[in-house]
Amino acid sequence: MQFLPRSLCRIFVAVTLCVSAAGSAFAETSAEQAVLQKAVTIKSEIREIGYSVGDVARQTIIVETPPGYRFDPASLPSIGKTSGVIELRDAQWQFEDMKTMTRHTLVLDWQIFQVLQEVRAYPLMPLRLLFRLEDKVMDAELNPASVIVSSLLPARMDVRHLQHLPDVEPQPRATAGMKWWLFSSLLVLLVTTTYFCWYFDWLQLGQRWSRPYRIACREMRAIRKSKGESLEQLQAAMKILRQAGDASTGTALSRERLHLLFERNPWMLPLRKELEQLYADSDRLFFAGEAETADFERLYQLGRKLRALES
Repeated sequence: MQFLPRSLCRIFVAVTLCVSAAGSAFAETSAEQAVLQKAVTIKSEIREIGYSVGDVARQTIIVETPPGYRFDPASLPSIGKTSGVIELRDAQWQFEDMKTMTRHTLVLDWQIFQVLQEVRAYPLMPLRLLFRLEDKVMDAELNPASVIVSSLLPARMDVRHLQHLPDVEPQPRATAGMKWWLFSSLLVLLVTTTYFCWYFDWLQLGQRWSRPYRIACREMRAIRKSKGESLEQLQAAMKILRQAGDASTGTALSRERLHLLFERNPWMLPLRKELEQLYADSDRLFFAGEAETADFERLYQLGRKLRALES
């Protein structure tokens, strides 16, 4: 049995080791490339309808790659100079580096040059975009989108397309609950508006609007909003309430003739004590200049009570 020379054995072992190392390195590189390729995502947006001859369809493509990769413009189709129905007229791109990825935005303008007589969809060119990082290359394939283009000439119609489509019946909808809530809301709104109009004395209802104590309340509210001296406001409020009493009785009243007010207006009897206090305080203020127990807010509340009873 013959054996190979020792030198040839050594060469054979060395070559075997080199091939194994190269295979391992290639397998590792392929595995790493496959992992990075899975990290690539691609999205495309384009309006698909409403085109005719000469229109430009703008396609926006967003590709997300691992950080650091840059787009290779050579992977785009040639701009112009094509015999196809649709050709690429312009291309713009930019990138944005983020923490975990790089986002590439491509804007492609496709122009339509040829159409047939009927309306149909025309596919754009297929794209295989390349991205490089030093000696590494990864690709992103995009299925060609389609745009629907109509002819400038009248479309050819056949009998099948001249028949009208059947009417679509409206779907029933439960509106009883909606009507109930709408009615309730309108009722609450009406009651609330009426209450606020009554509270702020905005309702002009015939003779009620011109009743003495209702007019007195409006005048006292205006005084309350003014920025006058407290003594002047107090004197004006007392004067207004006494004039309202005179108007409701039909005669000039004094402290001694106050019984006439209750005889002609018996509805004011629940406030007799407060009215007697009003006339006593007003006499002391007008003739003696003293107003120890008088208070404008108390008089205003008295006017509101009289207005409520008067209504």
